[in-house]
Amino acid sequence: MPQARRKYWGAKSITNLLIKHLHVPKKALHAIISKETFLAKRSTYKPLVTELDVANSIFNTHLISFFLLVLGISGTITLVVVTGLVIRRYNDSPIQSFNWRLRNWRLKQLSAIACLFFLAMAASYWVIQDALGWIYLLVAFKTGMWWLRRATSREI
Repeated sequence: MPQARRKYWGAKSITNLLIKHLHVPKKALHAIISKETFLAKRSTYKPLVTELDVANSIFNTHLISFFLLVLGISGTITLVVVTGLVIRRYNDSPIQSFNWRLRNWRLKQLSAIACLFFLAMAASYWVIQDALGWIYLLVAFKTGMWWLRRATSREI
């Protein structure tokens, strides 16, 4: 049976079923199925989310960009301060001593954390399609290369 004929037969059998077994009048059935009824119902339909809701919601990229800027500045300052504290703490240690090795180990850890932080910031800025993502990516590569150089050196 061809596809078009099969659809017609299915619609015809449903209407016959409603008319014969449920005693639905033919005129009432045609009023329910008519196009005007569906168009009237469609025109009163209101979408759940409008463009104005999206523009005024948390998805506003300017608001997210501001929060990311604050997070990026505070995270960078925190990483620089912690790095300064590590260098200050182990400043007097002689070369090849335990404290010198511990300082290098802490600096490797900090550079790995910094690399991951800057990669996360770059990805966050790329999601909202902001140009600062490229700057964070460059900083992430610089800290990653610094970590790789420290990790592959023979000092520790």
